[in-house]
Amino acid sequence: VINMPDNGLDKVAFRVNKSDKTIIFLLVSIFLIDLIVLVFSIINVNTRIYFFAELVFMTILPAIIVYSVVISLANKYICKIKPYNILVKFASLVLYLCFILFNKSYFFNMYSDVPNIINAKYNTVIGKPSELRTEGIKTRTHYFKIDDIMFSANSYLYREQIVRDQNYKITYLQSSKYIINIEKD
Repeated sequence: VINMPDNGLDKVAFRVNKSDKTIIFLLVSIFLIDLIVLVFSIINVNTRIYFFAELVFMTILPAIIVYSVVISLANKYICKIKPYNILVKFASLVLYLCFILFNKSYFFNMYSDVPNIINAKYNTVIGKPSELRTEGIKTRTHYFKIDDIMFSANSYLYREQIVRDQNYKITYLQSSKYIINIEKD
């Protein structure tokens, strides 16, 4: 038996209790299924499915990251505290809510458009794009404005290049300005 010098820290193995394992397993399972749905929606160019898949993706991924980080930090620094399980869940919830509030316009607008996409309640605008810019190399995002409404269109959902001198009919969701369809007019 080798006696190790006491450095003041208890030798506690990394702890993940059963409820934490269940939560992480469920979050990761939902995330992986959502990735499959995202790929499916891109292959089939289905913007309605992509909308829901993106919403789930942007909701679940931060939850996985925050929960994992809080569990790791709790195990490293505060595992001696008795209400460990409650502390981990509370800290995860607080950090996740901070993330949501930081990105509030994105999340709230997307969530407020869920009834609109379910009921196929779309807005339409026709015009030539202004303030056109493209970002990215392989997968491009086209940013443009029509009638003072700023849009972004990803090249994997909208294969055609957006050009300045062409009229377009844009069908979109009211709150998030998420594009459902782009047609040359």
